[in-house]
Amino acid sequence: MDTSLSPDQRASLLVAQMTLDEKIGMVHGVDGPYIGNVSGNTRLGIPALHLQNGPAGVGDGAMNVTALPAPIALAASWDTGLARQYGAVMGAEAHGKGVHVLLGPMMNLARVPQGGRSFECFGEDPFLSAAIAGADVRGIQSEGVIATAKHFVGNEQETDRSTESSDVDERTLQEIYCAPFRASIHSGLGAVMGSFNQINGNYVCQSPLLKGVLKQQWGFDGFVMSDWGASFSPNAAAINGLDMEMALGTRFGTPLKTAIQTGIVPLSQLDNMVHRILAAMFRFGIFDNPTSGNLASDVTSAAHTQFAHDAAAQAIVLLKNTGSLLPLNTASIHSIAIIGSAASVNVLSVGGGSAQVYLPYYNLPYDAITNRAGPSITTSYSVGDGGHIAEAVQLAQQSDIAIVCVGEQTGEGTDRSSLSLPGDQDALISAVAAANPRTIVVMYVGAGTLMPWASQVPAALAAWYPGQENGNALASVLFGDVNPSGKLPVTFPANATQVPANTIAQFPGTNGHVSYSEKLQVGYRWYDASNASPQFPFGHGLSYTTFTYSNLAISAVNPSGQVTIGLDVQNFGNRNGAEVVQLYLGFPPGAGEPPRQLKAFRKVPVSSGGSTHVSFTLIWEDLACWDPIAHQWVVPPGTFQVMVGASSRDIRLAGSFAISSPPPPSGVANIALHQPITVSSILGANSPGSAAVDGDPTTQWSSLSGGQQSMAVDLGAVRALARVRLGWGSNYASSYQILSSIDATHWTNLYSTTTGPGGLEDILVNESGRFVQISATQGFNSQGYSLQELEVYSPEPALSIATSGTNTVLIRWPLYLTGFGLQQNSDLNSLSWTSITQTPTVIVGMNEVVMPVSQNSSKFYRLK
Repeated sequence: MDTSLSPDQRASLLVAQMTLDEKIGMVHGVDGPYIGNVSGNTRLGIPALHLQNGPAGVGDGAMNVTALPAPIALAASWDTGLARQYGAVMGAEAHGKGVHVLLGPMMNLARVPQGGRSFECFGEDPFLSAAIAGADVRGIQSEGVIATAKHFVGNEQETDRSTESSDVDERTLQEIYCAPFRASIHSGLGAVMGSFNQINGNYVCQSPLLKGVLKQQWGFDGFVMSDWGASFSPNAAAINGLDMEMALGTRFGTPLKTAIQTGIVPLSQLDNMVHRILAAMFRFGIFDNPTSGNLASDVTSAAHTQFAHDAAAQAIVLLKNTGSLLPLNTASIHSIAIIGSAASVNVLSVGGGSAQVYLPYYNLPYDAITNRAGPSITTSYSVGDGGHIAEAVQLAQQSDIAIVCVGEQTGEGTDRSSLSLPGDQDALISAVAAANPRTIVVMYVGAGTLMPWASQVPAALAAWYPGQENGNALASVLFGDVNPSGKLPVTFPANATQVPANTIAQFPGTNGHVSYSEKLQVGYRWYDASNASPQFPFGHGLSYTTFTYSNLAISAVNPSGQVTIGLDVQNFGNRNGAEVVQLYLGFPPGAGEPPRQLKAFRKVPVSSGGSTHVSFTLIWEDLACWDPIAHQWVVPPGTFQVMVGASSRDIRLAGSFAISSPPPPSGVANIALHQPITVSSILGANSPGSAAVDGDPTTQWSSLSGGQQSMAVDLGAVRALARVRLGWGSNYASSYQILSSIDATHWTNLYSTTTGPGGLEDILVNESGRFVQISATQGFNSQGYSLQELEVYSPEPALSIATSGTNTVLIRWPLYLTGFGLQQNSDLNSLSWTSITQTPTVIVGMNEVVMPVSQNSSKFYRLK
């Protein structure tokens, strides 16, 4: 087949040649060596498709792989660059084992700390989770492996997960639980896995959310598979957007074929399902760059081992360090007592269930601490817990330092029965702390855990599930070889009832329903709204050095909704370190949002005595709330509070900006993503035009030279155009035009500038076209241009109508549509439109009018 054709074009050609049985064979799994297998098609040259679990490394018992730190540990790094590397390591190893589709990352939120799979997710915050998830996806797919965002959506607990209904209001679903999935689609995601549970009384795998939200609202062009054995009706699932059944063909085998033959499910729907699967296979090189590996292949390397160590060390969070007990000074220490089963006899390196990764070796904390301490320091060990507390106390009394390693093994299938450490580990810590005032606690946990002894110990760290380099990573932080820079991706509560979901109805649920009645107040949002003081807040994490913040500067909001926020960070300590700068927004009071929410962050290295400037660019989506009546994002007018700090409760700088005329929203689907693109030149094979429409800002199109250069994207059909977003690399165009065309011959100028600033440029347009072209004429230097991403967005529907009572309708339209009036008519064929003179009520960036209606009559409304 012609490889110059786009993945969609190649998929369409293949689908046209397939029989009904061949199409059915593409949409369900079969038995095979991998956890998921789809039969190949020898007649048409379609390779078999291999799926394998992989949120923390290639799983399902595969050996000769790298066991990376758990995803919750990755989130604790607050480092999107590290997350992309993490994904790339997994992607490379999956590809080396013949895997085409990696079943991860998991993007459900840590809504309840009891969740057994909290270690698999990226924490409690939708923005942090979205940022880490998107980077992870980009890393996996950079190696020619399809990433799978799972489990869409509302699968935040293991209890009754196959049957329970997660009851979530529309606004909360969009703002909180959908955010990581939406970001991953924006990053070029290839596959989504539908969850076991129901959402508002309907099984997710047959829910209209698949087609209506994933595919239409967000523009997802990949395929949707079911979780293994998830419940759904084959007819409803196919019609509503499920593309593949896993693991077998119980519903999408003979039952779906019969539904096609009898006309219950249109053949065109099946064609679309198969097309999506094939297009993804073409897009990620499964046809053109087949892997020769298999599950027995050894895919490990020294580089991957080093990465596992570095990632685990960066994930460790220093919770407490009274009197600067850490880092340990080998010149003044003569003996260390290492205590706890987690230090030696029962190490906690990986989570359990489908995310469990085979450990190539056991890197014990006791061994690693002993090796790093060196021969001049005596180390001794006691299991401590399980009836050995007295022995541990005696050992602690005889030692200069006591290190107590505690934790809890969690995994898929069950939720935690308590937020406390299991067994007598809390008692062990208290006893050791009483015996030795220089006690350090290391916690191996997957979520927020109670620490009733926190005030009794001078130092504590969260090490999560650190993977195969468990002990070595811990030792490097304890002895100061690595300056800790991790931050909490979850809140640690002060007591068992101090959690957002604190009723049985909220968790684990009653009568088959789990009420998400806390709504937007998930995680730290609830603590802020309740004025509750947690044990350790979201975003918290200490360093061995000291950072100060200064010189906050906030720009005005430009017409497209961009605002730039800058500040300086200085390292006043005597050690090099890295700080995670966190930016929180407080929305205008009428918006109904929590007191503060994370909207940007950046991990920045700062040398001892040095400083660095940090700049954030917020876009209109960062300022928007979901309107459940208009079913769209709107920016509320009013004053936004800006809070910058080292955690959600450690705000160092504060300011504000005001919005009087909200920027016009657009759709959130990037309609340029994965579309065919033509460019005037390329610098080399590593900088093709397609790199600007792949969803990955770490790749870019680079032109061969400066001067007159252009790129044009084919949107596939004439589309309404509302916004063009340009993410420039270091070599940006200062003079350029944006043009559109319906035929690639006759072009209309949409925008032009001779003072382009580079960076992220968000530009409002108002036109329609099939082709969008960027035509550059001059750069800020004489080199070629580099464009990381070209994004194009259509407008949102402007007018929404919903019933508000027996004889009334609620009509809403965006506040930014100034100069437009509402009109009504009883006959679409009539020219007699009547203006409505009623003054609209303004609510959260929307005009709102309630109009009377009569039974058995029709009314039509328009804006003019």
